[in-house]
Amino acid sequence: GVKYSRQQEDESLRFLAYQVASPIKNAVEKYDDALRYAREAWQMVEGEDGSDDLRLRCITALASAFDGMGQTDSVFHYINLGGRLLEVCDNDITRIGFVQCRSEMYFRHQRWRDALRDMLVLASSSGTLNAPLFRKIAECCRHLGDYDRAFCYMDTARMWTDSLAAKGIKEKLAEFNVKYEAKEKEM
Repeated sequence: GVKYSRQQEDESLRFLAYQVASPIKNAVEKYDDALRYAREAWQMVEGEDGSDDLRLRCITALASAFDGMGQTDSVFHYINLGGRLLEVCDNDITRIGFVQCRSEMYFRHQRWRDALRDMLVLASSSGTLNAPLFRKIAECCRHLGDYDRAFCYMDTARMWTDSLAAKGIKEKLAEFNVKYEAKEKEM
């Protein structure tokens, strides 16, 4: 996609290609490539012409790539810059994406209080229950010595996981029942 986008005259297409390529390269642990794509996207929106929304999108890719490379100072340089952009960015989707990235960075680097603050924002804004998020909130509370809240969040995560598993089993049983009845009619 990046190769194709470079052949086009549309800069927004190139920007989007870099934005997609960076996390993919990060996921397969090709951090140099991830950082290169993140930096190319950043250069496209760094000047006065770039929007805060697009800059904030770039910061998540930059922070993730630097984190993969173990460059903690750079991770938090961009996280801090993103925090300042967060105050002026008006795109809610971009804001939530950045807060997700920032909370993950704080969590990985054991900055429990900061991670908890962001995760509670995510939990209240998502509108849906999220077992992995509740587990991380519980972990933060445990590390901060708030064992009662840790227990409550871990219990919520467990109940949500159990209800999803039960729903999955019911769906599989219903599907099996339909197939069984169809085979029975054929016979």
